[in-house]
Amino acid sequence: MAAEKWLMVVVDGTAAMGPYWKSILSDYLEKIIRNICGQSSADQDASAGAAVYLGLVQYNSHGLGNSGCLMQASPWTRNVEGFLGWLSALHFSGGGGSHDAAIAEGLAEALVMFPKPTPTATGTISGTETGTGSETETETDRVQDHNARERHCILVAASNPMLIPTYVQVPLISNGQFSPSTKTRMTLADAQDVAKLYAECSASLSVISPKQFTKLREIYNAGRNDPESEGKVSSFRNVKYPHFLVLLSNKFPEVRAALDHSQTVIKPPYNLFLSSP
Repeated sequence: MAAEKWLMVVVDGTAAMGPYWKSILSDYLEKIIRNICGQSSADQDASAGAAVYLGLVQYNSHGLGNSGCLMQASPWTRNVEGFLGWLSALHFSGGGGSHDAAIAEGLAEALVMFPKPTPTATGTISGTETGTGSETETETDRVQDHNARERHCILVAASNPMLIPTYVQVPLISNGQFSPSTKTRMTLADAQDVAKLYAECSASLSVISPKQFTKLREIYNAGRNDPESEGKVSSFRNVKYPHFLVLLSNKFPEVRAALDHSQTVIKPPYNLFLSSP
């Protein structure tokens, strides 16, 4: 049976994203989502292959321009059209500071939302936090199931992150895996610190931005666990949006395949720090 895939889209909700959102959604995210789901119908056919779950986190800023919530999250869904509908209906407001976007909180919330095994008092596993039903598994089954699941995150940002570390809620991670518990811990961290947890638990992290922010490149690098290619990256440039920053995880081949048809591929050993044309 093909491994389940979990894709979380973490979106900048500040006003800085507004002018670019329609282009990012149509020319990047929709192509990626339809490619990873393997179809364009409203609901995925379970017999067609691996189940794909889609999730959304929208964060705002810590600045005075934020008049709403700091962060909002959607439940997981397998409804492709419904999810794209959520994305198309997003509203953008607030922000405006030089370094005040709540990227650390957004990335941390995505980690908390990823599924984790749920232990019972007897040491076996009774179901998982996936909404797919309850099945009893042995510890070995749990580990194999946990390792087989793919967890991917795409950060879509148009603002620089908050530079000062803030308290964020993150899941418990042990030996490179999510601990079999719904418990979390509070930690003082910035966006790069949270991104390092993605590398620690083998969840991929990609970045899409309409601006060439160095801090976003640093977040992407922190979320990688590939020492051999440090400083190098697979990046895509769309001739329509040559100024966009698009940094794609090597652990997420579907995202690369989805964009390959419409963009120019820049593969290693090209340097990470690409200059604007």
